[in-house]
Amino acid sequence: MSKAITVVTSPDLTLYAFPQSGSLANWSTLRVALTQAATPNKGRYTATVDETVDTTWLIFSGASQPANHAANIGHYLIDTASSGGGSTGDILPLASYVEPRVRETKIKVFIDESLTIEPALFDEENNPVSLLGLTLKFVVEDAAGTNLANLTPTITGTNHNQFVVTLPSTVAAKPGREMSWALRVVGTAIVKGYGPIEAKYAPRIPA
Repeated sequence: MSKAITVVTSPDLTLYAFPQSGSLANWSTLRVALTQAATPNKGRYTATVDETVDTTWLIFSGASQPANHAANIGHYLIDTASSGGGSTGDILPLASYVEPRVRETKIKVFIDESLTIEPALFDEENNPVSLLGLTLKFVVEDAAGTNLANLTPTITGTNHNQFVVTLPSTVAAKPGREMSWALRVVGTAIVKGYGPIEAKYAPRIPA
């Protein structure tokens, strides 16, 4: 059954929808081009996809075959309950826009702590930011750009928008030091999460 996809993002892009279960070796045959609306509605793209091929479609920018599935800039889950008889239906976006920007998440640590954290990531419209199927790195830098951590997180949560990582005690070694963190997709460097890290002093247990 055919269903309509609507994507809202920057104007004048070349966008394709691709079934999540499909092999990228079949990029040229399985992809579906999205068509941009005319002025004054530029930035709105539409396409019609077949839900019998897949109910989750990845959105890619550019005509060249992507290096991997994680290179997508957004993905959509088709509402299979809507409409029937082969008519065009709606989709349920896993995020409101293609690649929504995430909300800042502040992490607080205390001196000498080796802390395990499990943040939940949401975009600016409070939608969960799915990390499903992505290869990610959690990185920490100080204000001078010195790397303090480069860790591989574990994805958790019902909506796949949480991750677990253990910060080494070296991150909290200098209270007051200005630091920030980012969760980036390996290969594309897309930021899925970010924010400041605040290192605070707390009294130590006497030796």
